[in-house]
Amino acid sequence: MGLFLTARTKVQIQEWLINRYRIRVNFQPGKKLERKLTRAFERVRAEAGGDFPGDFLEFGVYQGNSLICADAALRATGLDSVRLFGFDSFEGLPETSEDSAIWSPGQFRSDYEFTVERLREAGVDLERTRLIRGFYEESLTPELYEREGLRRASVIMLDCDLYTSTVEALAFSRPLIRGFACLFFDDWESSDEAHGQKRALREFRERHPELEFEEAGRYHSNSKIFLVRETGLAGSSVATG
Repeated sequence: MGLFLTARTKVQIQEWLINRYRIRVNFQPGKKLERKLTRAFERVRAEAGGDFPGDFLEFGVYQGNSLICADAALRATGLDSVRLFGFDSFEGLPETSEDSAIWSPGQFRSDYEFTVERLREAGVDLERTRLIRGFYEESLTPELYEREGLRRASVIMLDCDLYTSTVEALAFSRPLIRGFACLFFDDWESSDEAHGQKRALREFRERHPELEFEEAGRYHSNSKIFLVRETGLAGSSVATG
């Protein structure tokens, strides 16, 4: 009689092996993502008109693959003043009431020190890189803007998989979208319009009619990129400083 394992159990075993033996995993097409990020940084720099275009924010760091691509893209565009912020619990996905056959609590856990090691090995400039540890409901606080001097975002990558996490990430990012920014959704096609990142963005757009969104392609089949522009409509919520 064979041993039957559920899909969730298989994922848990895989994650244990990855962390136990520090296996390097890359779910994204690195070179294509790097090219898309380079174009995004070039666009926000042009839109900023010589002003500081904003920092790079990533929600869902895992082993740091996207941060490595973003660092390479910043070097290619010469944006030395842009910092890289990575937000992750480093304990995997949180407990959630979301009904999903795809995600499970603790999935995508990555050891913090191992992630830093990967970034260092890849030549990422750690002097301008900040890894913010903790689940979003605890780490994405108003005090964080002041503590880290966050005033503006240029490119925002949402690789946090879940609807609830994406809602929290978008809410934190809104005051940092000043004029123009690019949003990269890594798990856009993982669910339908009533769930996941699609639902999170739809509700975000309903709350913020002062923002205009333009689709700008993909960097893999599951992703979606948006250009976001403030229109100056009444009700806009923009950080000062």
